Amino acid sequence: MEGPADIVFEILSLSTRTYDLEQKLPLYLEKGVQEVWIIDPEDQSISRYAKENVVEQAKGEQFVWSNVLSPFGLTPTWLWGTSPSAPSECLSYLLKES
Repeated sequence: MEGPADIVFEILSLSTRTYDLEQKLPLYLEKGVQEVWIIDPEDQSISRYAKENVVEQAKGEQFVWSNVLSPFGLTPTWLWGTSPSAPSECLSYLLKES
């Protein structure tokens, strides 16, 4: 395999938060990663960064959709268990949206 990854998922931690956001995120985009997803447990959010300087952020029931892994999308409530949706309902929603 050659070249950069198409997509990167980064889960922030308190010990590496600043490094991940200030060093790794710009480096991923500079090296050609098409999308970088930042999963932030501290504020229960998902942010999607694209090489075209597109930033999309979701909290609560909002969705973030990938342009690289279509029809992949996430809502923070799925990650933090604040939604009553069963995994099969989440999958059905994603497939219906594609």
